[in-house]
Formats: sequence, structure tokens, C-alpha cells
Amino acid sequence: FKQHMAVAVGGLVLAVALQMLPFLGVWIAVLVAAQGGPDAEPIGIVIFAVMFLIGMTISIYLSCGLNRLLLNIAYDRDPQIGDMFAMKFNTMISMLSANIIQGVCVMVGYFLCVVPGVILSLMWMPLHFVIVDQELGPIAALTESKRLTDGHKLNIFLIMLVANVIGSLGLPDARISNRSILLRNWRTLPGHSWTWSVAM
Repeated sequence: FKQHMAVAVGGLVLAVALQMLPFLGVWIAVLVAAQGGPDAEPIGIVIFAVMFLIGMTISIYLSCGLNRLLLNIAYDRDPQIGDMFAMKFNTMISMLSANIIQGVCVMVGYFLCVVPGVILSLMWMPLHFVIVDQELGPIAALTESKRLTDGHKLNIFLIMLVANVIGSLGLPDARISNRSILLRNWRTLPGHSWTWSVAM
């Protein structure tokens, strides 16, 4: 991973920067509504809605792209920044659908009792990687993610805990670790052999 650190950090910085662009439209919408008075409010609302949809699309696309880049790093497939911009439309749709299902289930889990929410979060931790790497639909990806994390939830929790503690110190490496967990050896063999490690 260290030999591709520049690519990983560059991809993360680029993804964050591009996802910030829609906020410019939100700021414009607020400015228009504030300076134009009641008559300008509809325009501000339209700008806000349009930029929100654009922002969601960019966020999903870059999330898929960054996951692809990190997977290529894990596979040592000569990763390039351009890998972030080679995603399929079906992958984006699967990512969006899976995010909605995951978000609702985790939210209900936290609402009923914190523990189920934590378990669901850990169970579906590699969900995005599964979608991007195996090009599965949302339900199949959720099922596969559950299968892959069986017996590893404690390890995942500890890795995330360590990554977040280090990340609180402001170290960029830890942010990439937190983002990817990195599934260092994700072999394309039946059953997938996993080696969980913090990508430092």
C-alpha cells in the first residue's frame, strides 16, 4: 500500500474537493433567496434542489470511483487516478439502492437499540467494495457483505476504532484506512479469503 500512497491520498483529496463543488450552488441559492426577497425564494429553491441532485450524483459516482481506486491498490493493479472515473451506470444505481436499504435498516437498528445498529453497520461495512468489485445488485451485495463479515465483526470494530483514534490526530493515512479498512488480500476465489488490516 505504501508504494501507492500518493495515488491513494490524491484520489481522496480529489474526491473530497469535487464533492464540495455542489455546496457552491447551495451557497448561491441561499444568497439569491436572501438578497432577492420573497419573490426570489422560488428561484433559490429551484437552484437548491438542482444542486442537491447534482451533489448526490457526484457523491455516489465518486464514492464508487474511490472504492475502485482503493481496490486496485489492494490488488496491486497499477492504480491510477483515472480509475475513479471509469464507473458503470448500473454500479451507481446499485450503490444508491443499497445505501438506501442499508441506511434505513441501520437507522431502525439504532432507534430500537444501539447494539443492533452497530451490528448491522459492521455486517455491511464492505458493502460498497462488494458492489464495485463484483458488480452485484443491492440485495445480492448486502447478502454477500453479511457472508464475508461473518466471524470478522470484532476485528472490523477494532480496526475502525484504531483508525478513528488515529484519524482524530489528523493523520491522512488513517483517513484512508478508515475509508477502505483496506481488505488487503481480497482474492477472486470462491469464498474470498480475507485478511483484515489497517492500510498504513
